[in-house]
Amino acid sequence: MTNTAGPEPARDTLAESTLMVLLVVSVILSVFLPFFRPIGGVLLLFVAIACFPGLRRGQQIGIVALVGCGIALTVWGILRGFRPSFGSLFSLNQDIVAMILAVSFVALIANIQESAPPRLKGIPAVFRTAMIAHLLGSVINLSAVSLIGDRLSRDAQLSTPNALLLSRTYSMGAYWSPFWAAAAAALTFAPGANPSVLISVGLAMAMCALVLAVIGVVRRMGPDVKDYQGYGLSPTLIILPLVLMASVMIVHWIWPEVKTTNIVLMSSLAVTILVLLWRNPRHLLGALLQHSRKGLPKMRSESSLFAAAGVLAVGFSVFLQTTRVELPGLEFGVLFAWVAMIVVIVMSVFGVHQIITIGVLASILAPLNPDPTLFAMACTAAWGTSAALSPVGGLNVYIMGRYGISSIALSRGNVLYALGVIVMALPLLGFLGWYTGISWW
Repeated sequence: MTNTAGPEPARDTLAESTLMVLLVVSVILSVFLPFFRPIGGVLLLFVAIACFPGLRRGQQIGIVALVGCGIALTVWGILRGFRPSFGSLFSLNQDIVAMILAVSFVALIANIQESAPPRLKGIPAVFRTAMIAHLLGSVINLSAVSLIGDRLSRDAQLSTPNALLLSRTYSMGAYWSPFWAAAAAALTFAPGANPSVLISVGLAMAMCALVLAVIGVVRRMGPDVKDYQGYGLSPTLIILPLVLMASVMIVHWIWPEVKTTNIVLMSSLAVTILVLLWRNPRHLLGALLQHSRKGLPKMRSESSLFAAAGVLAVGFSVFLQTTRVELPGLEFGVLFAWVAMIVVIVMSVFGVHQIITIGVLASILAPLNPDPTLFAMACTAAWGTSAALSPVGGLNVYIMGRYGISSIALSRGNVLYALGVIVMALPLLGFLGWYTGISWW
């Protein structure tokens, strides 16, 4: 979600962007020099502090509450005898935030405006537009929503069916894309999860959800669907996502010991720099500096929230080291994973960000030793579904702010779609459980 506060003084924005760049650099260095990892956590705290004045009042209150709770739990655990290491105290989602910041640079090379004149009409055009929105949104995130939405609105108000199509197809990226924060969070809280399996099963879920989403949008369009042209497809639109995905998969195959989040971070920056060098080497430094100065501070909300969620997760981790949590007679099976998915979705509808709920669940469920791949899939499935459903989530609020369509109306319009996805997720989680040897209960 973009920041809606008033413009900040140049000095404040410069401090934010500088600290964000240093954070990305520190996380890259931590891949080769592990002692940089806690330094990244410290830098993330400085990023959150620098960004705090630019947040809205409600965001500030929420972040203070999360940090206060996390600190209180940490102090409680220490007073009860646990002595956490310096590194564990500063494991604050810095990998996730650095990845999000790095992926934002991809927008510098995305030629999304170069769409071909639409040749299809009717239902095929709806499917084509849905596929384009999903593919691009899976890689360049919210930039795809605004650029495709602007084209679909064509100097008029974006129609409700088009807004629903955008919110649904964009949010599906969370199911499988390693360029989404959902995947980064899932892999952070479920270390040991198999990224290849997550991408494969998540992609299958996204394609099934896409069909479900389009059917619902077509029904809303009614007889007007026969004249629908949507967004035209050109080869340049699909080359970048394919190159980025290929780079991540190849590097992961060659360098499996490196976290997927860090591979995504480095691949995003490397591909961006190489393309900019190929297009115009003299403008490389200027483009990178411009985005660092103007683009990165727009993600102050996400950076601050993820930092606060990291403090809370550390607090829970320290506290639970001195507290015995018993879940008698329970095992983390397929049904448990499905229920966990529903819990994350329900909490997001009431305004609790997915990363907070996922972090708390990861701490509470740790004694059950849940299968990391199954838990991670439940997390990404919940994140993608709740992104389209939550009326206070970043996606629907962003669409409301840019196109004037009520986020509550979007949420209501996505209720049946979300219920369908929740039902559809059960057999997919069941298949994943069968593949990994996990029972249903």
